[in-house]
Amino acid sequence: MAMLPEVFKSNEHEKMGDFTCIPEDERVLVQIVKSEVKDTKAGDGKRLLFQMKVMEGEYKDKVVFVGLNVVNPNPTAVEISQKELASICDVCGKPTVRDSQELHMIPFYITTGIEKSEGYPDKNKVKKYEAADSAGGKPK
Repeated sequence: MAMLPEVFKSNEHEKMGDFTCIPEDERVLVQIVKSEVKDTKAGDGKRLLFQMKVMEGEYKDKVVFVGLNVVNPNPTAVEISQKELASICDVCGKPTVRDSQELHMIPFYITTGIEKSEGYPDKNKVKKYEAADSAGGKPK
């Protein structure tokens, strides 16, 4: 038996979401709802982590995570991440940013891919970013 520190009331908490992947090559409208910079596992770099939430349709409220190597001893990893961050900034209409929060809550489209992982569940990745206009989220 394991006693909890206090009575747990399940009706006071959000339930677990569905963590299955959005299928390959789906085009969905998202917005960045959270971002943060964290140390890499190796401790020799920094990763900019984005949490993007689907805004409408069949996959509404699903979350896609993106991690970018903004500081890394491997210059190729940094270059790839800079290209992806430039794409995100472009679709958000932000040619310059100082704080990743400037990219929050701006709708844009992503095309999904699936990243296979041995020993872990598969996860979504972003294959393409597209801007959405303010008149109903249509591509520019």
